[in-house]
Amino acid sequence: MNRTDARERVMKILYRSDVLNETSADVIQSWIEEAGLGEQQPYAENVIRFCIENTAFIDEQIDKFSEKWSTARMAKPDLAILRLAAAEILYWDDIPDPVSANEAVDLAKIYGTDDAPVFINGILGSLIRSKAR
Repeated sequence: MNRTDARERVMKILYRSDVLNETSADVIQSWIEEAGLGEQQPYAENVIRFCIENTAFIDEQIDKFSEKWSTARMAKPDLAILRLAAAEILYWDDIPDPVSANEAVDLAKIYGTDDAPVFINGILGSLIRSKAR
């Protein structure tokens, strides 16, 4: 499995966790194991755990750059995509920021709302620019 496929499965787990309001480590681990991530499992475990443990901080970062939309009002698939990409941008230096943003936009084209690709690209672009300062 490649990283692109792993991101899609990570996004689905983050979405599932949010919709079901489930953050139990045992449940999340069972979802990770069900996902069949192969050699990408360590990446997935790290990103998922980080996103769940730091949801408030990640959402705060997203909220800084989302005009007139708080994370509480965002569609759940869009939010899962944003959380994943924002975590990668903020904390995974071995993943180029443009890769995280582009992969998020690609996921948004499949799973997001109609305006999601542009919306997500705008937020992540602003996050990347603020990080560079």
